[in-house]
This record gives sequence, C-alpha cells and structure tokens, in this order.
Amino acid sequence: MPLNYLEVKSQFPQFIETHRQDFTRRESLLDMALSCLKEAAENPEQVDTILSQEKRTNPNLRCAGPNQENMVAVISLPNADATPWLLIGVDGSQITPDPHSALPFGLVNTGVFSMHTSGSEPPQQSSVSKLIYQDQTSGALRLPAEEEINLIRDLEEREVLVQLTAESQEAVIALTDGPLALFREPEKNSPWVQRFESLMGQYQTLPHPNRIIAGFVDRPRSNLVIQMLEYLLHQQQKNSPDTPQQTLDGLQDSDLFQSILPAGSRSAVFVLHSRSAHFFADALAIHFFYLNVGSENKPSLVRIEIPAWVAESQTLLDTVQRVLLEQCQMLGNRPYPYVLHRAHEVAIVQQDEKAYLETMLMKQWLDAGFPFTDLSNKQYLKNLTGSRRRIS
Repeated sequence: MPLNYLEVKSQFPQFIETHRQDFTRRESLLDMALSCLKEAAENPEQVDTILSQEKRTNPNLRCAGPNQENMVAVISLPNADATPWLLIGVDGSQITPDPHSALPFGLVNTGVFSMHTSGSEPPQQSSVSKLIYQDQTSGALRLPAEEEINLIRDLEEREVLVQLTAESQEAVIALTDGPLALFREPEKNSPWVQRFESLMGQYQTLPHPNRIIAGFVDRPRSNLVIQMLEYLLHQQQKNSPDTPQQTLDGLQDSDLFQSILPAGSRSAVFVLHSRSAHFFADALAIHFFYLNVGSENKPSLVRIEIPAWVAESQTLLDTVQRVLLEQCQMLGNRPYPYVLHRAHEVAIVQQDEKAYLETMLMKQWLDAGFPFTDLSNKQYLKNLTGSRRRIS
C-alpha cells in the first residue's frame, strides 16, 4: 500500500506549530543566556569551583568549562601566515551485516584525502578497506550489530588519523569529521577495549608544535556551554531560594553563538568536561570553540574540537581558524572543509561496488567447496517489488 499522503499532510500544521513554539521559546531565553555567559566570564574561578563540586556527585558530567580566553570573546580572522601545511582529511563509511544476504558481512572503508596549502604538489587520496565478519576476541563467526560496526568505523578513522599525523615529516593539520573522542566508547568487557587503549597510547605521541589534529562538527546540536551556565544558575538559586526558578533547558550552544559570532570569527576556547576526560589528559585534554564558517547573510556555525597542546598555542589556534575558513570557502555557499568532503567521496561505498564485492566473495566461497547460498526468502520477495528504492 502506498504512503497515505493525505493522512500525513493533515499532521503538517501541528508539526509547524510545534516548531514555531519551540523557536519562540528559545528566542526568549537568549537574553538570559547571554547575561549568564557575561557573568560567568567575569568570574571564571567561581564557575570552575561549581563544576568541581558537581563532578564529585555526577561522574557523567558533560559540559564546557572556562579556559584561558574570556568566555564572551569574539576572535576575528587572524592574519595570513606563509607557513606551508599538509592538510589531511579522514572519513569513514560502513556496511552493516544483513542476515538476509547470501553471505552476510560487514565492511569499514576509511577514506583519506591530503593536499598542501602551498599547492606545490598534487593532492593524494587512498582508502583502507576491512571486512568484518567475526568476533575479535574468540574468533567465532558472529555478525556484529550496527552499533559495533559504528564503533569499529570510529576506531579505524582515528587510528588512520593518528598514524598519518605521526608519520608526517611536514607541518600537518589532520581533520576528522565529528568529535575527537569516540562517540561510543567500548564497554569494559568489549573486545575493542585493548584496541582503544592502544589508540590512546598512540595519541600520546602526537603533541608537537608543527602538528594539529582537529574534529569538525557540522551543525552542532550540543549544549555544552549552556549546560555550564545551567550549573551556574542552579548554584545562584540555591543561594537565593526566594528568587524565581529559571532554566535554559532546550537552548543549544548554536542558538547562543550564532547570535554573537559574525562571519569568519570564533568564540573563546572552552575545555570539555566529560566522562572520557581521564583518557584525554594533560596535552591531550579536549578543548573546543565555535566558528562561523558562513557569510554575513548566511551564517553557518560549527564546533571545532582540538587537544590542549593546540588550544594553548596562539599560533596553532590562529592556524586552525584561518585554514578551516579557507577550506570551507572552497565549497562556496555550502561551507565545509574541502579535504573532508573529498575524504568522504573516497570512503563512500557505492551500491554497485557492494554488489561486485558480494560477487567476488561468493566466487571465493564456491571455489573453497562450500555450497551455494542464496538470499533469504524475505529478501528475495522484497526485491521483487522492482527497481524502486526503499527507505527500509
């Protein structure tokens, strides 16, 4: 049965009204958030004290914290620098095992694209492709779940990022799409714990004045700074119980900084308090700032994650801001780092590539003397619907 467009269309007005109400509510909170940010900037020591107290009772604390720069600072585009840099973009894609396939398997494909800011050499691209089909601890054949495939992809991306950064003999800026820390860390008994610990050991070798690693988070939806301001508000309300209870709930950092940052400018650098902070300590401690990579008429806010050794160097900070803006300008009115866009193109696995891979794998399977296997009956019948592409 086709989609019931009339029934769905009848729900459009409520959809629009719900979003209108949310937009209006967030707009009404902006003045209070700006006021709180200015107050926090005037007394960062108080904010640090409040966060330290919160951390004692909340091991899952995840929010921003003050760093060296004034928290309401707006930092303009720095002057050009003649230093040549090698830019490396790393991105990954994956195939999740389908139990209804003839030969179920997973795949992680990590794409790499590099170029020099000087343009002195032609760009380079490569990929690392790995089949996933068994338990990494016992060796037993087991189909990994989608969540595990995503974790493997994240590990692969960051292992490649670290390896290429460490091996470079040039001044290097290595970018990954998304945060520097893994979005999903391995559980204690996960077969990936040892590999994760090895990755963290490799991170320790990176700090260097001619090395920059950064995570580029497009269209950020986090509330890291807002959460910090919420803790400040809560403490004030504890000290003055007779004052009306206020909250910034529902506001995002992007709401706040999009109202502050003109095109090309960045926010102050904040330190990231999170559960994974003990993995990223000292020179690796994760910091971040917000950057408007858009234009005057079309702002585009992104969050940039950097380690402490970059955050503590004005030269490296200026370089990150300038180079990222240059990279984003290369894609016109859809600002996004060119090297990451090209790395994604390398990483993505097309449908015809997947089909060819399945054909090659089936040939090896039959040559090894195993019997022919076919699609499940369910998948076979679904395929009979013709060439129309289905969402699920």
